[in-house]
Amino acid sequence: MKKISTKLIVLLTFSALIPLILFGGLSILTSLRTNYRSVSEGNLNVARAAADHIELYVSNGIDILRAIAENISHTHLEKWQKEMIIRGYVINFEEFETIYVMDRNGIVVVNSDVGGDLTDRSGELAFQTAIKGDTYRSEVFISDNLVPSIIISIPVIKLNEIEGVIVGEINLINMWKLVDKIRIGKEGYAFVVSKSGLLIAHGDNRSKVRVIREEKIGEMEIVRSVLKGEFGTLLYRNDSGVKMLGVYAPIRSLGWGVIIEQPTREAYATARQMSYTLIILVIVFLIVMIVIGYIGGRKHIVAPIKKLIEGTRLISDGNLTQRVKIDTNDEFSELGKSFNQMTEGLIKFQDDIRRNERSATFGRLAAGLVHDLKHPVKNIENSSTLMLRLYNDENYRKTFDRIVKHEFEIGRAHA
Repeated sequence: MKKISTKLIVLLTFSALIPLILFGGLSILTSLRTNYRSVSEGNLNVARAAADHIELYVSNGIDILRAIAENISHTHLEKWQKEMIIRGYVINFEEFETIYVMDRNGIVVVNSDVGGDLTDRSGELAFQTAIKGDTYRSEVFISDNLVPSIIISIPVIKLNEIEGVIVGEINLINMWKLVDKIRIGKEGYAFVVSKSGLLIAHGDNRSKVRVIREEKIGEMEIVRSVLKGEFGTLLYRNDSGVKMLGVYAPIRSLGWGVIIEQPTREAYATARQMSYTLIILVIVFLIVMIVIGYIGGRKHIVAPIKKLIEGTRLISDGNLTQRVKIDTNDEFSELGKSFNQMTEGLIKFQDDIRRNERSATFGRLAAGLVHDLKHPVKNIENSSTLMLRLYNDENYRKTFDRIVKHEFEIGRAHA
């Protein structure tokens, strides 16, 4: 049979375990969700900021070209003066590799490169787009210097008429530097994709060769999402099978996208550590509650019950002087008082039984004595009555004498 202390511990364990598990589980889930959301939003904010910087970097290049176009179109400058102006811009703004100006027929008339090509470029898309009054931005390509570059062209307008096109080749070295600086933890890196899904920058040195190879990664789900102009977060596995947390932000004016990916083991390390801490706290609280329940149960429940059991055992052995002392100031104290009152009642009841037994014994003795005395006296009485009637009968007198002696002998024997 199980002890009541064991049953009490089991009861306390389950009564404490269920709410603790529920509370702990909800706390852990809430903590994980909050941390996941916080990490994702933090990484996404970094991606947004990077996208804004890259967009600003390219926009500045376009603004510089517009400023050059205004300078060479609103003043009566010689060819050599225009060449000095654009060469000065190339020198002062390191993002420009080369700048050249074409007339309305597509012939290069000014070139920042000394001895640069002054041929007909009217068949190029850069000229054909800008001569119509639109701004042209080429796809990203790897230049001869092994850096990602783009071609930008804008119309040169004079007196509200397009008189030519200015074209600039802009390297994206500064974009590379920006992407290289983005670090999320120790293993989180950023990369940039062009509108065709071409990898044009990557913060991980091991992946820069992929940029040089002009690798296209447009089939990745996260790349497809960012090139649609969407912001968001995605969990996926990379080519090595590592589970990654990816956030993405589009560069809408260029059709590009910035993606930051980080292994979930690092991204959610804090959340996991917090979960482990909560689990340990739940276990500690459970152990403390069990210990407190065990000690309190033994002191305030098991001990009083043992006292009552011991008192009952002694009383059953006939020790009616036994009393129990329970000072718990609760129902057990009342039960102890009732137990002691019951013991006192048993003593009184036992005394009453003894008195009744003595009275009954005396009654039985008296009844027996009366019976024993009544029988010979009755015989003597009957014989005396007969003797008065038959006194002259000598045989009867002898019989009477024998009966009297016999009854007295019986009386003496009983005495």
